[in-house]
Amino acid sequence: MSAMIKYRTLIFMISILSILIYNCEMIKSPSSNNDDEINNNYPTILYPLTPEKLQQFQEEFDVLNSNKICSRLNEYGLTGHDHCFRNNPKIKISDENISLKYAINTLVKNKKFTNVTDSLSLISYGFTVTYVSDDSTHWGIRFGPQKYQGIEVLNTNIVVSLFGDGVFNIDGFGHENVYIPSIDKISKNSAKNKVVGKEIIWYGYGGEPHEFIVSESSVGETINKVIVPLEMEEVIELRVTWKIPINFGSFIGWHIYLDTTTGEEITIIQEFRT
Repeated sequence: MSAMIKYRTLIFMISILSILIYNCEMIKSPSSNNDDEINNNYPTILYPLTPEKLQQFQEEFDVLNSNKICSRLNEYGLTGHDHCFRNNPKIKISDENISLKYAINTLVKNKKFTNVTDSLSLISYGFTVTYVSDDSTHWGIRFGPQKYQGIEVLNTNIVVSLFGDGVFNIDGFGHENVYIPSIDKISKNSAKNKVVGKEIIWYGYGGEPHEFIVSESSVGETINKVIVPLEMEEVIELRVTWKIPINFGSFIGWHIYLDTTTGEEITIIQEFRT
């Protein structure tokens, strides 16, 4: 009798153990879930439009603006980067606030093509009046760079050119629906360690090459998160990166941008002229 009870108890314990093992395999850890989410969504990718779709967008843009804006949309159906000019009607704008209002209203009106969705966000990015003609009939205003969920987006300045009768050119655009990973697989410290020992080649006034080796002491302390629109052969990938300053003597010589998810070096930008 006791042998039978022991046998049934053993079978019961084996069954419970099997269920537990099965459930462990079925239930993924939070880390695994995060990995799957990131792998499925990162990076955000912009794909070019078909020629037919691009033509449709351009026609829609021209009608929306009564053919007064001469900008041509790029292959993604966005306002940049294109420079054009039309005859100046010589209507004076004496107040900076009027020029600013023209520019902001036009960018928001064209949100499908500029990714500028509201005026308050645009103003918060900052703006600079870059040009005013002597007779105040021609103005240039630069906005940006964009901040997406508080993170700066590289190369997102928008320059608006306008005459007294309104905007005639938009150069640049922002980004929307950017996926930001919930965790950084590469920490700030890891990113900092990754760039130590890197060889940077820079060129002097005469074109002669020079070598700079990144040391631990040359890596700056202020490392910020920045979104980099990485232009590939046919798409744009929106990479979330660590912007790492590299000191060159008494000033910052370069910024190295490392992907916070993959650890890849996305780009390096020299901050001094030779």
